[in-house]
Amino acid sequence: MKYKKAAIEELRENPFTMFSQDWALLSAGDQQSFNSMTVSWGSAGTLWGKPVATVYVRPQRYTLEFLQKNDLFTLSFFTPQQHGQLAPFGSKSGRDCDKYALAGMQPQFTGGTVFADGARLVLLCRKMSCQRMTPDSFIDGDIDTLWYPNRDYHQVIVGEVLEVLVQDAE
Repeated sequence: MKYKKAAIEELRENPFTMFSQDWALLSAGDQQSFNSMTVSWGSAGTLWGKPVATVYVRPQRYTLEFLQKNDLFTLSFFTPQQHGQLAPFGSKSGRDCDKYALAGMQPQFTGGTVFADGARLVLLCRKMSCQRMTPDSFIDGDIDTLWYPNRDYHQVIVGEVLEVLVQDAE
């Protein structure tokens, strides 16, 4: 599949559904070593005067190792009809298998990092901030008991959106 650059100002995405309903693959690494995982928690907007995407990654996820070692990451957005194909990225570990092969997909490379072929939209991001959630940061106490019974608090990763890629219909 071919992709072309798009201006971020031209995007007409719904920030409330692009992660939770459409789903995305979060990818980091380079051509020699990389990993991708599904994410359904995230946001996109403006922070520190820049267009940003924010993702949340639990400490046991293999992709976090690649996020910590690399400055760049991508978010590849799909359609709800593609959820079945994305299943290996949320249920298998890249430590144990080739998730791309299981999904019948190919990794693509751009700007020194990786993204998932077949996505309708790709955000190439540069890591700006990485911070671990802590129980004392929750004002609503139910968050800790409901979402973190194992105390495996997410890393919050904010990335500046450097480039937007969309499918090229030509």
